[in-house]
Amino acid sequence: MNISYRKFEAADRAQVVSMIQDFYNDDPAGKSKTEDQIYKSFEAFEKHPDYGSITIINDGDKIVGYCIIVNFYSNEYGGLILNIDELYIISEYRGKGISTDFVRYLKERKDLEFVAMELEVLPYNARALKLYEKLGFVKSDRSYLMLKKPKA
Repeated sequence: MNISYRKFEAADRAQVVSMIQDFYNDDPAGKSKTEDQIYKSFEAFEKHPDYGSITIINDGDKIVGYCIIVNFYSNEYGGLILNIDELYIISEYRGKGISTDFVRYLKERKDLEFVAMELEVLPYNARALKLYEKLGFVKSDRSYLMLKKPKA
């Protein structure tokens, strides 16, 4: 394997759309994303790079995964938080240490000034939870709540 990381480019759109749809198809809650929803995310990151970024994970020239990172400033923690919103590796590359290497890569990047990384793991995904705990993530002492804005 020759794993590398790079910024998302317009030429990656079709492959990343397919991977995002796979990511959501694995959700037992039945969530899914339309191409329009995904393209809206691409456009948001393109127009507002301060929102975050999409990283492409390659093995040579082959795209084998992606990661969406959302940035936000936390007064409580006194700095920028990197929220790993989605980290997806195609099935034939899972279990090969790519996610572990990617998180280490993020931690070691000198150009990213952040005080913490956070992520969510669905309750059924024990494998991912075990991996992230091994990498040093701990369960928050907070409860995660959400209020969605009603659609007009």
